[in-house]
Amino acid sequence: MPREPAEILTRCLGDGKRLPRQRILSFAAVSPQPCAVAFINAVRQIPALDLKQLSFEAMCVRAKVSPVELLGAVLMAAKSMKATESALKAILAHPEVVQATVDAATEGTPVLVGGKPVMDEKGKVLRYDHGDVSAQRIMHEAMGFLPTKKGGEVNINFGLGRPAEERDEDSDADEAWDEAFPPLGDEIKTYSADKHKLLEAGK
Repeated sequence: MPREPAEILTRCLGDGKRLPRQRILSFAAVSPQPCAVAFINAVRQIPALDLKQLSFEAMCVRAKVSPVELLGAVLMAAKSMKATESALKAILAHPEVVQATVDAATEGTPVLVGGKPVMDEKGKVLRYDHGDVSAQRIMHEAMGFLPTKKGGEVNINFGLGRPAEERDEDSDADEAWDEAFPPLGDEIKTYSADKHKLLEAGK
């Protein structure tokens, strides 16, 4: 059994010394990948005291799954969960960010003395006469007052499969790699062809 997947998980999810079993189980539990489902179903049958003593490789043997394939499932689950967390934080903070942008655009930057804003006799923050130009531009573009660039590009890095020089005919690790990270070469060609058809149809 390859030990590198467990070492990667220990370095990335744990303290670098002890296997982060709970975090591995948490991410595997939200993964729809068959290997992750089999892994969770298998470890649920192991008594808690015994589970604490098992290595990652031993748990994979018990579940009859490849450690490399399970590493890929945990990676994708972590990516999905953390992206969702980031999106939720951005959504919740967005009203305050918009208000701060409006304030910066209309009220100007505070007058600071010793790193602290200066107050007037009424207790209001003294500000410079002009608003923040960058914030004003953001507001103008958001309202459509200023023209914005059209035809922006989105660059996406697609997986191209495991390199030929890294493949080993005497191991099943390559098959596990392809299942966890399938090559997308054919899909990219299809996307490109569909894009050109849509562009031509719009003319």
